[in-house]
Amino acid sequence: VDVFDNFLYSLIFLNTSPYTDQERRDYINYIGKEEKAALALAIEYGADKIAKELAQSELVDVNLKDKYGRTPIFDAVEKNKEEIVKELLKRKDLDLDIVDNHGESILFFVLIAFD
Repeated sequence: VDVFDNFLYSLIFLNTSPYTDQERRDYINYIGKEEKAALALAIEYGADKIAKELAQSELVDVNLKDKYGRTPIFDAVEKNKEEIVKELLKRKDLDLDIVDNHGESILFFVLIAFD
């Protein structure tokens, strides 16, 4: 499954489908060869509309780490995606205490982004 297929399938799974919520959750949060799940990929590739929709979905694990130990909010801050950051901050399940594989927190990335 390539990056754009991942986005397409995620959108399909976010809408009404014959699949259970768990099946949809499993697919949307799947980390494939890109080593990131759909939300992080949407942010990385500038698919802001898709990223915003994914960030709003309770099926999406917003704390899912990539191979660097970073969650989607790290990517959104680093890429200056203010609207996506705002959507992620609305999530009650967002863990802002996560640190990446280098021991750096989201606060570190915020300080760099606004330096």
